[in-house]
Amino acid sequence: WNGGNLDNDNSGSMVYTRVEFAGAAAILNVELNSYSLYAVGRSTRFEYNQAVRGLDDQFEWFGGTVDSRYLVSYEAGDDHFDAAEGHRGRHQYLIALQTGPRVSPRPGNPGSLSGEQNGFEIDGCGSAAGTCAAGFSSTPYSMPVFANFTVIGPGAGVLPVRAGGDGGVGLLARRGTGGVFMNGVIGRWPEAGISLFDSTSTYLRLADDSLNIRNVLSID
Repeated sequence: WNGGNLDNDNSGSMVYTRVEFAGAAAILNVELNSYSLYAVGRSTRFEYNQAVRGLDDQFEWFGGTVDSRYLVSYEAGDDHFDAAEGHRGRHQYLIALQTGPRVSPRPGNPGSLSGEQNGFEIDGCGSAAGTCAAGFSSTPYSMPVFANFTVIGPGAGVLPVRAGGDGGVGLLARRGTGGVFMNGVIGRWPEAGISLFDSTSTYLRLADDSLNIRNVLSID
């Protein structure tokens, strides 16, 4: 779903939908998300949508300003909510639940399960080889708002946990992202409830008061 380069782009409406078992891959490590929104603008309506057992991310925003409400993510193959590339949308009333082992790709699908699954994975830019080529403080910064959310993991011994803190995390903020995360509950993530990664650039956003985490309860 691509909205171009206009903040006020109207790409229509997507409401009351459910996507199950997404994630066919043309080649390894190019799995399809359940919902992918590329530069979609704020005049678009995106709410009351559910993702179930996708092989890759359940909801992912690449840039754009689209707002969303009432999103449900159940049993993700990778991240439940993922944003990058300067995303500045506002998202409210989100539920994510991971209860057990993930569904593996069907025979013949070259896709694979992620080794760094998280509840939220919020990046400032995409990758060192791509949009982060100028460093993790590349602009535009991601500045999303996530409010009124509950993101529950499966507890210990179910998901892969990567040394260094960028896998098995309830809320991972990295690669120089900013944003606001407020009024939420994060529970049962095996590595950490909250992790600020790529500390030099991400902590700059924190020091500039551009990264705020408020009224978020983290539970083992």
